[in-house]
Amino acid sequence: MIQLKFTKLNNFIINKKISLIKLTNYININLFIFKIRQISTK
Repeated sequence: MIQLKFTKLNNFIINKKISLIKLTNYININLFIFKIRQISTK
């Protein structure tokens, strides 16, 4: 039972990390596109 709870907690943490990485990638990509657009409009 304790093992199961630990596994669930572990999965939860891993999912949070993955979500954070995806969010960071999303923001980075948007910043990159924004910079390219700024350069191209000059």
